[in-house]
Amino acid sequence: MKIFKEGNLEKAKRPARFVCWRCGCEWEANNDEYILEEGQREMYPVCNCPCCNERVSGKVVIYR
Repeated sequence: MKIFKEGNLEKAKRPARFVCWRCGCEWEANNDEYILEEGQREMYPVCNCPCCNERVSGKVVIYR
């Protein structure tokens, strides 16, 4: 196997932020609390709302 560019393991551990469209709950989940699902062009995080249990997609948080 030949690696052309090594990955960034810290990037893989980033939390994701979610806002529930049903009840309005806002929360942040660690990478072991959400799953990644494949969309048409990219992967996106998915987590169940802690208040109403609705399935919600979120955005990965980028801290600078």
